[in-house]
Amino acid sequence: MMNFNKVALTIALALSVAACGSDNDGDSVQAPVVEPPVQEKPDYIDVAVSPQAPMDGTVQVRLGAYQDNITSWLHENPGIGDPDKGNGKTSIKNAADAGVVNQNWPEGHAFNVEIADVDRVLRENPDGLGAGSYRPDIFIEGRYSVFDVLRYLAVTRDDLELTIVKDHNESGLGTPLYTVSWDQNGDGQFDADEVDNENWHFRLFAMGDEFTRAISNSQGFHAGGELNYMRMDEMWANPNTRYNLQPFSEYMTARRHWVQKTQVERQKERGFVLQQFEADSPVIDQNATELAPDGRTQKITVKLHDVPVTANNHRPDIFQPGVITGMDIFVAAGKESEAQGYGDFSYTFWNVLHTGAEVGNYAVTQFLGIRNKGLRGWLTYYVEGEDYQTAAETNRDVFFEPSCNWNANGEPVAADSSDKIPKEACFEEWSGTFGGTLIHIMSDIAVHNYLPENAVVRYGNQYASWNPDIESRQYDADYTSVTETLQYDYSVAKDGSDVRTLRAFKAADVTSGSNAPLLNEAHFGWNIADCTLCHNEEKQPLGHGGHNWPTPYADGFDNTQPAYCASCHGTNGAPVGHGELDTCFWCHDGDLEGKQHGEASLKHQVTGDDIRANDLDRYGNIPNYQGYPSDALGNYKKYESVTTSGNSNYHLGQTFPDPFSCLSCHPND
Repeated sequence: MMNFNKVALTIALALSVAACGSDNDGDSVQAPVVEPPVQEKPDYIDVAVSPQAPMDGTVQVRLGAYQDNITSWLHENPGIGDPDKGNGKTSIKNAADAGVVNQNWPEGHAFNVEIADVDRVLRENPDGLGAGSYRPDIFIEGRYSVFDVLRYLAVTRDDLELTIVKDHNESGLGTPLYTVSWDQNGDGQFDADEVDNENWHFRLFAMGDEFTRAISNSQGFHAGGELNYMRMDEMWANPNTRYNLQPFSEYMTARRHWVQKTQVERQKERGFVLQQFEADSPVIDQNATELAPDGRTQKITVKLHDVPVTANNHRPDIFQPGVITGMDIFVAAGKESEAQGYGDFSYTFWNVLHTGAEVGNYAVTQFLGIRNKGLRGWLTYYVEGEDYQTAAETNRDVFFEPSCNWNANGEPVAADSSDKIPKEACFEEWSGTFGGTLIHIMSDIAVHNYLPENAVVRYGNQYASWNPDIESRQYDADYTSVTETLQYDYSVAKDGSDVRTLRAFKAADVTSGSNAPLLNEAHFGWNIADCTLCHNEEKQPLGHGGHNWPTPYADGFDNTQPAYCASCHGTNGAPVGHGELDTCFWCHDGDLEGKQHGEASLKHQVTGDDIRANDLDRYGNIPNYQGYPSDALGNYKKYESVTTSGNSNYHLGQTFPDPFSCLSCHPND
């Protein structure tokens, strides 16, 4: 057992520098403008919610750099896949067939940390870094950062020691400089190369619950998580994310520090004014009969400059007033784009999704007057660089075959420069698809007290990446109407033998001029969604007024659809929609599930060969992103059982088909 001096604080250096006197004001910048706390729903938020993330929970922690055998093997064996199954690109299925495996973490290097334990220990200030969080200026009482988790481990474990070299407001980086000593092999002594190691940082790994296709190495996810340049003391320790605390190379540390220093220096000069915002719209069909809101038919790029950013305090359950988040950046840009006539912007709130992923965050759902539609929608980026598409910038640091166009100090250099870091080091840490400034963190919990150079929203199409059976909403001309139809094959074999037409019906109201009675509160079934619970052949065999029950027969259905009933009798008290246009089942599941919505309210298990996402033969993906399911370490692992409702990306119900039935009875106001 080691007798460590836990968390030695090297503050003498900082004190001596301060005592000498200097006109250097450290990392201090002007305070951001703080808007009043959000009390009522702003116009740009579609749903009225008051987020309250649980104060407790479990954080998954991994210690040490992970040896990703599969990623290395994929690089060493390119192009051995079947050309008929993914264009010949090597996949994790090929790795599994070759016996290549990512092993479990070493014993003692993978464990869970209870936030309640972190709170209990750190509120006593055992390391002299403050009672509670190291950053009480960022986090409310009881909330902690990833750096606080590292503090906790250093206090409670005998194999870790943390030393602060410079405080966050003296480092010039906006985050502390520190070293970590580690007894990696558990022999009671710090490893020789892990004594006062200044290269420790973290990777993050977002949890997707059942959606394991999104975490495989073929998708570019390193088994250890996403390398990043975030400030550890600003990153909220979110129970829905796994954190890998590890030593990196000196090259990764230099690159991260270059990004952070660049942001601090720019902030001193510019204050809380975003240098550039960029929005890329989708391509709109030239043959559309209607134009988009601003009259365009082609893809456009909007660039705004010098956008003031204020703190809107959207997450008072986590952050102190005045903390700038990514959401604040995009709200500022959205308001400015609206003011310049580029159309509305808005946010929605994702709670627990149908995959079981516990999100609990605001999400961009509209920019330039164009709304998300299922797997088509707005993606957000934070970039150090003026042009996120073509120029060298931090959004492109991580690639399957990375270039690493920077020197040993992390500074950008030409692609053919002899000063570039070694190729081996480049591949070891930057190989993948996500990382650098391109990481999976929702904008309302991404702290940006030092603004990026460029914030970007881009309308992307992930149907091309995941290729589900159903793409219910194509681009329509004005991006808000619901006039298009879908020809959908209900046959199990998907052989075209049972194609029917799905459409949204216009619900009747007082302006419709219909002779049919409009339902009101006097209706004994008021607010009950499924008309067929009472109006069916068993209870009323003569049907509707002594005739057959009305069905959308012309569309191929012989069953009653409540949305069809609404076209004559109104919505029966159904609440209006909140702006969404597709895949309602994503969120209206679990606690938000619609009651009495026929098959849409039922759950069933899909097993074996019926899980189409297991089968690349009939489930082709774009070649660069073969979405095979995997375990948490990136090993190929087929789905055994998947929970789904009557509506999904692979099947639509016949009584309440999503989104057509939803938008008929819950039209967007």
